[in-house]
Amino acid sequence: MIIKKTTIFISLFCLFSISTFAETIILKSGKVVTGKIIEETDAYIKIDISGIPITYYSDEIQSIGNEDTYSIKFDGRNWHIGHHQDLGNQEILEYVLEGESIENWSELITGLRYEGINNPLQDIANGAMEKLKNKYASLEWHIIEENSNSLILEWQNHAYPHQHEIKRFDKSGNTILIVSYVKKTEQLDKDKRDKWIDIIKTIQFR
Repeated sequence: MIIKKTTIFISLFCLFSISTFAETIILKSGKVVTGKIIEETDAYIKIDISGIPITYYSDEIQSIGNEDTYSIKFDGRNWHIGHHQDLGNQEILEYVLEGESIENWSELITGLRYEGINNPLQDIANGAMEKLKNKYASLEWHIIEENSNSLILEWQNHAYPHQHEIKRFDKSGNTILIVSYVKKTEQLDKDKRDKWIDIIKTIQFR
């Protein structure tokens, strides 16, 4: 049988949503599919997606878990994994809202892990923003708060495509952990901005 394991590394305490039947399959390609498993062997699983049986072979699969394992209510709404990829020294985990996908989202939560990084946290944040500035000429950013091991900043793109992001960088030894919330809008309203700053502060890495 294919071993089921949990690969989530960001969470909020006591905020997991509830589901009963669906399973979430994370493929090694990073693609995430959700449906009911109708057949499972050592070599493959067959999953029912909207009434269509689809087969995935064991060498394609990274992990399998109940939908509630992968769905989190960060802000009271249902978020689910849209993409996950672990390359050993780098990992990315992206959450999208219920009914949206990684290809078509309005809001996005992203967790990143990088190993073997020795640069100071400020330099890492500055480098990340410089890359974005090269991509978005009208981008503006500033630091919200920082200490020796953590930094929270926000950036806005005032031209198309409009985006407003809250981003947190944590450093532990030579490991960098980054979590961010972004919405496709030029300006978050004050209440939503304040709420997401608080959420980004409380998200736990594990």
